[in-house]
Amino acid sequence: MNCDPLPLLRRGTESQLRGELDQAETCYRQILESDPHHATALNNLGYLLGQRGESEAALDLFDRSLTLAPERVTTWVNRGLVLAACGEYDAARKSLERAIELDPDHALAWNNLAKLHLSLGARSQAETAFRHALRVDPDDTKVARNLAALLAARGEYGEALLLLERSLQRTPEAADAWAQLGALRFVRQDYASAIEALEKALELEPQQAFAWHHLAMVEAARGRPEVARRLLEALLQVHPGHPAELDLAVVCLSLGDPAAALERLRRVRARDPESMRAAWYQSLAAAEVEGSDPSELLRTMRHIASSAEPEFARRAQQWLKVYEAQRVSA
Repeated sequence: MNCDPLPLLRRGTESQLRGELDQAETCYRQILESDPHHATALNNLGYLLGQRGESEAALDLFDRSLTLAPERVTTWVNRGLVLAACGEYDAARKSLERAIELDPDHALAWNNLAKLHLSLGARSQAETAFRHALRVDPDDTKVARNLAALLAARGEYGEALLLLERSLQRTPEAADAWAQLGALRFVRQDYASAIEALEKALELEPQQAFAWHHLAMVEAARGRPEVARRLLEALLQVHPGHPAELDLAVVCLSLGDPAAALERLRRVRARDPESMRAAWYQSLAAAEVEGSDPSELLRTMRHIASSAEPEFARRAQQWLKVYEAQRVSA
């Protein structure tokens, strides 16, 4: 039976945007029952199945859609996203590059290509793609935040702050952006401004774990570990297993409660046995609780410091020098 696809397509799209995937699927399948060659319905249903993690079925629908409409840019972008989620990175890159070849000013394609490069550690290519996306659409706040995160990770805080502040002028209700801004101000030791931004994030989204976590870290940095401990304990009640448990353990150590620290660090290590930072603090806590031999502790700490990622390794080596000097003077 023939049906008018436009009302169904509109209802399906609206339902999908609201997260009502079952209703959206019904609309798209009704269209395809009447017209199996409806390229837009094939694309939209493929995107929906990709949202559900049904990647193989999604890719089949995209390929059918592209056979009918090989220059449909959105389908190439959606196909690239699903391929990336499947770990087929080279095919994902080619799909996104095909979208850009068809429409060099497609900001979403550039943004997703940048994120793909970033996930593969190709930071230079990612930055180029993010900047191209911003040139195409200077008002795209998601791209601005993605580029800000990349720059901040590289220590280029000035431009990152500027991008975030401009982004928030356009979307002042974006809790994630306020949290990102607060975390960046924290790194720059602008604690008062960091608190202002983080509290704004939590006002907009009270259970925003990233903002909650960083607010606790600001309080610890300001010399208020008791406040930091209360914030982190509350966070972990709402988000059990959150990475903030490691920072809570460190705060417990600073407050002279190595037993509580050790208990939490053992849980962290059970979840992430490869964490050198957790191993480091676990050794410190165990030494205080169990009275480890100082020489054995030093051997353990040297091993951890030599295996840790560079930033933590530098701090660890500094600690070791201080500790060894204290032992010599004693």
